[in-house]
Amino acid sequence: MADPFRIVVQDDTYIFAEVWSRSAQCGQIVVFQMNNRDQVVASAIVLAEPFHLSYPCVFKNQGYYYMLPEAWETGQLVLYKAETFPWDWRRENVLLELDYADPQIFVHNDCWYVFLNTDPLRNATASVFWSDSLRTNWRAHPQNPVFQDDSLRARSAGPLIRHRERIVPFSQDCRQRYGQSVFASEIVELSPNTIRTRSLGEVELDRPEWAQSGFHHVDVFLENGVHHELFDGYSGALEPQPQQTGTEFPR
Repeated sequence: MADPFRIVVQDDTYIFAEVWSRSAQCGQIVVFQMNNRDQVVASAIVLAEPFHLSYPCVFKNQGYYYMLPEAWETGQLVLYKAETFPWDWRRENVLLELDYADPQIFVHNDCWYVFLNTDPLRNATASVFWSDSLRTNWRAHPQNPVFQDDSLRARSAGPLIRHRERIVPFSQDCRQRYGQSVFASEIVELSPNTIRTRSLGEVELDRPEWAQSGFHHVDVFLENGVHHELFDGYSGALEPQPQQTGTEFPR
């Protein structure tokens, strides 16, 4: 499993993640429902397609829950909407058609933005798209690519955090290998015309034995006045990333 995203609905906590299906030979999206003792009380595969899915970016907008997962084999950035949260999802809209990985979407000053790694095989180029509407009219930012030949900051590594007036996104450090570690930056300025960021540094975690060799995703959250981190990781040799097979999927 990889790419955990946590969302709290009233008193219930849900963790969405990618799970690798050996039978289907691709990633699928699973959700775990947790109780207040951090025990799993229910779980299910909630999204499975005939292509690889990962990075289940889940968020709420105007009372509805949405998911923007990675589905880069299709060349489409597809928005899903919960029919019954968190168990039932349906396709809502195709937002963009391009090659990409790990879409991170958020709202800033009444505009929607999505950060995308736009060369999933090298993990070194990132672009930003924006819209004044979630479902339609997505446009490329005039400063694209916002990161070029930058394998430290080009690929998202979990939901960004907002601390007072600061916006901190996380990225995967892919300089030596995929899944090496996580890096933090700060968005200093962001508008449909301008984007400026500055580097903050590597994310340091007290990792258990199963994550000693690397981790590439973190979800930081505040609970009862204490910061917590939800992260993935691995020990030993990391299996290679799923590669593009050349299979054509309907668009």
